[in-house]
Amino acid sequence: TNISTLDPRFEYPYLFAIFTIPQNKNIETLHKIARIADLGITEIPTSWKIPFYLGTQYFLFTKDYKEAERYLEIASKKEDAPQAVYLMYTNFVVNNIKGHRASRELLRTIYDTTDSSTIKKIVEKGLQEDILNQMMDSAILAYKVKYGEYPSSLNNLITNRFISLPNDFTDFFTVTINSRTGSYKIQEK
Repeated sequence: TNISTLDPRFEYPYLFAIFTIPQNKNIETLHKIARIADLGITEIPTSWKIPFYLGTQYFLFTKDYKEAERYLEIASKKEDAPQAVYLMYTNFVVNNIKGHRASRELLRTIYDTTDSSTIKKIVEKGLQEDILNQMMDSAILAYKVKYGEYPSSLNNLITNRFISLPNDFTDFFTVTINSRTGSYKIQEK
């Protein structure tokens, strides 16, 4: 907020905030960032990155496709937007892509179009998280199909060979699985 007040036409703080602040998974934080980003969209009318990054975050963290689509549309209409941004928006709307495929494509578009090494590192982490989430979804579903119930722990998935993770994975992450719903939560230790 302070940087956007001092220099509302400086794009990088908007982009950095969009990627780092919502990492706490608090939806309200993302909505606050969106209000600041809206200022950036107004003050830097040629920026396709601000709306594209914000739309991506809405998709990843809230599964709020309406907000994601709104910001992706704004990005796709910018004259300087790369073709990949327009194609991503078209895919999102026309082909109605959702889930892990859309997450990967949105993040890949950001990765391929940014010059910032910091943003590339953040996106790489997001891509790794998406791959892990896809593996968890598949493993939990396969376990449910085979045993008629959801697993109660990550250990159930590992010992029954539904998922294979690096040996030191549990040294850095805690995975909690709800055995009634199959939902899970992955947290860094």
